[in-house]
Amino acid sequence: MEGTDVTTHPALDDEQQQLDRSFALLGDGAPDLPPLFGRIDDAGGSRYVGRTDVRDESGDAVVVAWHAPEAGAFYQACATEPAGVMLKRVVTVSGRQVIAVHDEIADGAAGDVSSARDQRPVVGKVVVAALEQFRTGALADATATLRPEQYDAIRRPARGVLVIQGGPGTGKTITALHRAAWLAANDDAVRAGGLLVVAPTPTLRNYVADVLPRLGAEAVTTDIGALYDGPATVRGRDTRPEAARVKGSAVMAMVLRRLVEATDGPATPEDLLRGLYADPALLERLADDLLKAGQRDVLYREPAPSAADEPWTVDDLVLLDELAHLLGRATPRFGHAVVDEAQNLSPMQARAIARRCRDVTLAGDLECSTGPGKHDEWSELTGYFGSEWGEATLSLGYRVPRPVVELSRRQLPDGGPLELARSLRDGLGLPLVRRVDPGDEAAVALSAGEAAAGTGFKVGVVVAPARYDETLRYCQSAGVKVGDGRDGDLAQPVTLLPADLANGLEFDAIALVEPAEIGDGTELGRRLLYVAMTRCTQSLAIFHSAPLPAGMEHLERPASPQEPEVEHRPRPARSEDLYDLFKLLRDDDRMLVEVLIRRLLRDSLERED
Repeated sequence: MEGTDVTTHPALDDEQQQLDRSFALLGDGAPDLPPLFGRIDDAGGSRYVGRTDVRDESGDAVVVAWHAPEAGAFYQACATEPAGVMLKRVVTVSGRQVIAVHDEIADGAAGDVSSARDQRPVVGKVVVAALEQFRTGALADATATLRPEQYDAIRRPARGVLVIQGGPGTGKTITALHRAAWLAANDDAVRAGGLLVVAPTPTLRNYVADVLPRLGAEAVTTDIGALYDGPATVRGRDTRPEAARVKGSAVMAMVLRRLVEATDGPATPEDLLRGLYADPALLERLADDLLKAGQRDVLYREPAPSAADEPWTVDDLVLLDELAHLLGRATPRFGHAVVDEAQNLSPMQARAIARRCRDVTLAGDLECSTGPGKHDEWSELTGYFGSEWGEATLSLGYRVPRPVVELSRRQLPDGGPLELARSLRDGLGLPLVRRVDPGDEAAVALSAGEAAAGTGFKVGVVVAPARYDETLRYCQSAGVKVGDGRDGDLAQPVTLLPADLANGLEFDAIALVEPAEIGDGTELGRRLLYVAMTRCTQSLAIFHSAPLPAGMEHLERPASPQEPEVEHRPRPARSEDLYDLFKLLRDDDRMLVEVLIRRLLRDSLERED
């Protein structure tokens, strides 16, 4: 692919001077991140775009903040539609040094063109370079590389509900957070009322807490259970999906209202809910016309010695929040709320958020639902917030390689909403599949993960939730150093993850252990498998001993006889055949070699372009 040689760009020194000037004007208050990342020239003149406003001694703008109206052309212009822009320049900075300059549009013409042979979307090289950077487990920063469809969603009015939807890797979370920061900067009501961000995992909440201040915004960031400010905290988990489904159903609002109306004298939400769970006769009297006998039965729970000892679940806390509201407790209000992974909201969870804010941004993918109940349409959720709602669909897949998208879609009944032709990258090619001896699945996957991590990759090893504790114990006993993904530890090169907590994360490589266990032959299991497969930006590897699940049968290969370990093999005869040498490697070493070869082939093809 032809384009500007970023290492010898003639404007490199000029942009360095502009960066130095910006830092000097900011003085001691200069942020850690570079103050500028782009430049735009159009009929309105020339201006630099960055994360914050920078002004000179006379008050004139030196850099305009990304959320200012004057920065709009930087995001709206693209190679195929310059829209009157003569120059769109992306400046890459490391520390305080300009290391690259790339003109996506120069003299009104595209600096990047699509390849006619594959008809892929046109994107800037800076976007591709950002995608090829090694992952950290959490999502990456993207303010400099927002696409026009993302920018359009960001600038929608704050009133009502906006659903930002799209397949895995289309940038839903990043877009929603930029929208929150945009509204905080440009909408007085949102700024006065404050932002609420609801995210389901510690990793996502840490990401939000890191990103929003960089975008110039602050928010209350929490999970759905922590919205309840009473003494109860999450201490347990519903082992039966039906229990969580009933607790989250809309009819529970009427059950709880009847409970409060039937109560004489003062009572706490904890006392009321404990009494309801422990008294089948009371539940039948209150909900005979709302819940079937089997649904009432799954709610029964023997009371613990005290409310503090009760094994409260997330859905219990949502019901406690509803009870607190019915008992007259005040609920804090916000100017705007953002909900990530919103496809997993239950009706009762939606009510809890709506009590705090009616104007919300819901980011999610209905096909990625891993909650106990699946919504067929977004309208099933948006009605709890208000009548006005709209959708913004992100159609371009940035993160997940095309072959992985193609394979993962086989887990969805109708193939899912993301068009394969709009998936941007091939990554390192087709998924790798390894059949191993029974009992060795996790050990081989972890060994392969360590090998891939040795090349600089960030690796996630994903197992079925029921296998997680066993695998973690194996790592501890075998001295395999991994991050405990269930606790949100992504600091290690290799992270072990249960499949039900993989949503919202990204890794260079995913090692999937025994996918049939994750899929479990159920609709929920297949959605968990779909989510787990689409967490990678470069490579997917599958390790199994059992037959592969539906949607992967075509990858099945017969088990090969056990080969001796490499160190015990005789020295091979002199051979010019690399394939003979390749066959002598262990499975984890083969994966490492294949990853390196695929990377070399990709780089070679890019040079030919």
